[in-house]
Amino acid sequence: MLTRHLARLGQPLCKKVEPTGYYNSAEEWTNSAALLGRMNFAMALTSNRVPGVRVVIAPSEARAKGLALGGLEFQRH
Repeated sequence: MLTRHLARLGQPLCKKVEPTGYYNSAEEWTNSAALLGRMNFAMALTSNRVPGVRVVIAPSEARAKGLALGGLEFQRH
């Protein structure tokens, strides 16, 4: 389920207590385990391996889209 993946990535759906949301500072979310987790999730998402979620991407583009989605440039914004 998608909510389980979000929780594993450190951003459980509707569970942030403060109204300000999740922190944007790198210290809160940038470490090797978090980056690898987001990259793995992006690759699973674009390969339609996330149960209950279906994305429409040409199989020939799935890898490139996953790398772009899980890459640092995308996560920075």
